Amino acid sequence: MCDVCRQYPCTPMCPNADAPKVIGHCDHCDAELLADSTFFIDYADNTFCSETCALAFYGVREEEYNGE
Repeated sequence: MCDVCRQYPCTPMCPNADAPKVIGHCDHCDAELLADSTFFIDYADNTFCSETCALAFYGVREEEYNGE
């Protein structure tokens, strides 16, 4: 049992908790990519923290057809 948080395993907010390993950074927003999280990679090996960042990186946006 941890002396700080009194739990085993430690809660994520405990200073004794094992932090997930940083494996890189998002190529759009520079957020840390952690080993225990989902991330996205494109055909050019760019890595993104979310689908939203991947779409923003390439300037993809949603538009509605206006009938013209």
